[in-house]
Amino acid sequence: MIWRRIWEGISAYSGVTLVTTISNLLQAILTLRLLDLDEYGRITLLLSFFATARIFADLGAKSIITSEIAQAHGANDKARVKGLLRIYSRFVFFSLLGAALTFVVIGFIRNEITFFILAAYAILFGINDGLQTVLLSHTEYRRSAGQQIVRSVGRLLLLAILFFIAPPSIFILVLLTHPAKELFTLVFSLRWCRPILSQYQSIKASSVDFWLLFKEQGVFTILTYPIRRVIGELPVWLLSGMIGETVVGIYGAAQKAFALIHALFRNIETVLTPMLPNQLSQNPERVKIAIGQSQKYTFWLSIVTLIFCLPTAPFIISILGGEEYLGVIRPFQWLLFSLLFTPFIQSDRPVLYALRQQKWLFVIRLAKLITFAPTLVFFISQNGALGAIQALLLDGTLHLFVRSAILYRVAPHLWVSPLSIFQIDQFDLQLWARVRRFQFGELFK
Repeated sequence: MIWRRIWEGISAYSGVTLVTTISNLLQAILTLRLLDLDEYGRITLLLSFFATARIFADLGAKSIITSEIAQAHGANDKARVKGLLRIYSRFVFFSLLGAALTFVVIGFIRNEITFFILAAYAILFGINDGLQTVLLSHTEYRRSAGQQIVRSVGRLLLLAILFFIAPPSIFILVLLTHPAKELFTLVFSLRWCRPILSQYQSIKASSVDFWLLFKEQGVFTILTYPIRRVIGELPVWLLSGMIGETVVGIYGAAQKAFALIHALFRNIETVLTPMLPNQLSQNPERVKIAIGQSQKYTFWLSIVTLIFCLPTAPFIISILGGEEYLGVIRPFQWLLFSLLFTPFIQSDRPVLYALRQQKWLFVIRLAKLITFAPTLVFFISQNGALGAIQALLLDGTLHLFVRSAILYRVAPHLWVSPLSIFQIDQFDLQLWARVRRFQFGELFK
């Protein structure tokens, strides 16, 4: 059962990865050609403000609720599922209201329309994100994947229209494509969630104390989530403050190109997050096997990707942005090495959430922030955008071992040695036999 569900999730997201990678590639080409380097730096900074606002609009509640609903759904406790959905919808409403009002106030103070656009983006994105929580918690991977396809293709169409029209005020219109794609996605999100939500209409919701839920396992999530977001945005803030928006544009363009490659790997965690709490009490040994195999195959896929992308980086960047973005090539090549951390990062959060051990996520993130900030300042002062990426790699290497040690202490029965990526076991032999006979899908029945 667990392998069939994991394979269903992986196959669904493999399809979405193919479509969205092509779509995001075309989006990157259009965006970089519609904006010059300074404008791209500005839009990167604005989207960083948006990402920061999401800290307070979510506080990590999505991961907790997804895990809790998945557990209740697996136990067929519909009353608790409805109770969790009810309190989560209220939380999302008030959080989105607060984030949007913040952007509106800033927009009035600075007299900039860009912040009003971010306010609309925050509301629409938050609603879609809440509906995605419903889909993921019920392991509706195909519909969740479909949501990503609609979002990506919708923005591509908008950018294509702008590219052929090319009006003078193109910067504002490019920024407007973000809330517009969310509005388009919302139509499909509501349609896909309706069958799930309708089954709870006649069910009386059980009482769920949201704040007690956070107190028991979420207080560390509330503390961890802002730190995680700050770590992600810190390079942009420091580059902007220490050097300027042009260098932010180089860093942002390198991240944009890397995101196209990383799309091949990012959905493993999405599949594991609802699956582990759903299956942990039933098949703990098979859960451990699933974690180990996901690490192994993701690692070797990242090696193949790295070997292919390093020499072709100049070609990739030239296609995306043209000659103006040639300075992005070297930072992009360095950033590719962070793929090697991906297999292990993607398993730590699902395991700790499934075990309700979020306090260790807080310890990991806090330690990372303490070491990352000074490292980032030093490397940026030496090498600018390239230095920011070098700091990411150095800090990522250090905390790869920290995470492994913590997981070994917290969950020795689920801990998988990083060295297992070099081992060939019976599962690998069976998989290879299936591939040779073109019967790969049968292994997961």
